[in-house]
Amino acid sequence: QRASSAGTLPSGWIATAGADKQLKVWNTESGELIRSIATGEKPATALASSPDGAELTMADGANRVLVWNPHNGLLQHILRGHAGVVHATGFVPGAGRLITASADKSVRVWDISQTWQDAVDMGPFDDRVVALDFSPDSKLLAIGGGAPAARGELLLWDVEKNELHKKFDNAHSDTVFGVASMLLHILKVEE
Repeated sequence: QRASSAGTLPSGWIATAGADKQLKVWNTESGELIRSIATGEKPATALASSPDGAELTMADGANRVLVWNPHNGLLQHILRGHAGVVHATGFVPGAGRLITASADKSVRVWDISQTWQDAVDMGPFDDRVVALDFSPDSKLLAIGGGAPAARGELLLWDVEKNELHKKFDNAHSDTVFGVASMLLHILKVEE
């Protein structure tokens, strides 16, 4: 079965989560499997590593985000709040926050500094949200999604102000499945 997501850990490890309902941590130098974790009943839909490599977030088909310790394989937290499948997760570097994007047309900001609680609900968006990426300075968040076979949605969100920075009309003729921070850097230079 194919792996559905991969997240790089700063410690020279890489993590993968697949349709086989396994979270695996690998050594990038030797290729050795360090740890394999059975993750539950639903396959993974997204995976991200915290900037310090202390946590892995894995979204699953049960509309949850599971927070794992990659070093000991223990489940630390289960984040609930989305009404649809979570398609993307990402840590805000240095901010103590996690961003999650879902088919329920929402993006949530979680306070992970101490409480791991839902702090802010961004949106609503026109349709499902499936892609996230931060600008190099982490001030802007690119959000991609949209309605299948109808239109793609691309937004830039101001993370600090929690408000829309820019909306790109007719970004694609179908769902935007990926966004990249390099694009954000170019757009910021042009303004």
